[in-house]
Amino acid sequence: MKCFFYGVVGAFPNLNLKRNYTNTSCVYLETDSAHLIFDAGSGLLDCSKSHNLSTKPIFIFLSHFHYDHIMGLLFFPPLLNGTNDIYFIHPNPKLAEKTIKSFFSPIFFPLTFSSFHKQPSFISPHDCKKHSLSVDFCELSHPGKAYAYKLSFLDKQFIYATDNELSNSNHTKYVSFFKSASILIHDCFFYNENKSHVYKWGHSFLHQNLQLAHDANVKNLCLFHHNPNRTDSQFLNMKKDIDIFIKKNNSVFNCYITYDSFSLDF
Repeated sequence: MKCFFYGVVGAFPNLNLKRNYTNTSCVYLETDSAHLIFDAGSGLLDCSKSHNLSTKPIFIFLSHFHYDHIMGLLFFPPLLNGTNDIYFIHPNPKLAEKTIKSFFSPIFFPLTFSSFHKQPSFISPHDCKKHSLSVDFCELSHPGKAYAYKLSFLDKQFIYATDNELSNSNHTKYVSFFKSASILIHDCFFYNENKSHVYKWGHSFLHQNLQLAHDANVKNLCLFHHNPNRTDSQFLNMKKDIDIFIKKNNSVFNCYITYDSFSLDF
């Protein structure tokens, strides 16, 4: 299988066109029977341009409802035009429906949710079984609640876990949920910031990601949801720190600093 990254930063889109770290969260997978999209940030627009989404049902997994994760919905052609069946997945479908519908309020946007030609459905991860999708979820450590999704494909496991604050107190919990994942996409908003200044912000540091991947024995770690203000030199230093950690700990996982248009076979 192959996953595609169309938005990899958090908070707000970085409009510096010289970089490949522009759009907010959006990851895409395709199966024989469905298009799977993880979060609907500004990267959703590039996703819709890059794939013919009219061929199969679309399943949009929402980690949470902060604006950087749903802003792409406002201009998402399949939703506005009603070209195919769309399912929003969230552990609390009623809350998801209420929240997304309010997002399409005349106060914020010209079109109302009821004006769409085809109304989307709001379902829970467990409801995905009816559509031949094996999905589990886990609550993350983030203000307002966010959720990780684990999808199983025969002998492979794909995990999307953005906006999560790792700590000593929850390390064991997440090692258990992420154990032996084929691919783990995880929040790495912080690098060398002062930890005391960002306590309870709901995001993780590079060194926490690396230790988690090592302890959980994941195959591929994809660092995600970068700080949009991160500099090129910081990305280069992160790569050096990753290499040092892997060598020092004899780690066997692959680690990738994702960027817009990055893709990975797993």
